[in-house]
Amino acid sequence: MTCWGRSKSRLYEKLVKEERLFNNINAYLSGSVDPGLLVVQGRLNQGISIAQGEAAVDAILEELMAGAVSEAELTKVKNQAESTLVFSELEMLNRAMNLAFYANLGMPDEVNREGEKIQAVTVADIQAMAQKALRKENTSTLYYRAKKV
Repeated sequence: MTCWGRSKSRLYEKLVKEERLFNNINAYLSGSVDPGLLVVQGRLNQGISIAQGEAAVDAILEELMAGAVSEAELTKVKNQAESTLVFSELEMLNRAMNLAFYANLGMPDEVNREGEKIQAVTVADIQAMAQKALRKENTSTLYYRAKKV
């Protein structure tokens, strides 16, 4: 579960809007069935060092590991995720693809349980997964630098 979706994430609110370290930042999971890779990707503002940006991202990830997710924040994110799911199901192609995905897994009935799975996530679930997955020893970092002209 993430604090992503249509509204801006915690990363965006803090690092783009408040601290103005990045001009854009987002996070997403790769993979769909097996556990995926969490990618945090951002573009630093001019004059901000990579070390400053990385430290700021690390601080937010540390907050998640420490359990700094409120029930209100989680409820907002769950409602956004479920809303995105419901709106995606309005298109027949998306419904067919979701059904085919679960049928391929041998569990076609699971297509109807997505909303309840989203709503079942707890603050404790977020903290436990954050502590398991967001450890420094699990990370790899790739930097892209602008070409100097």
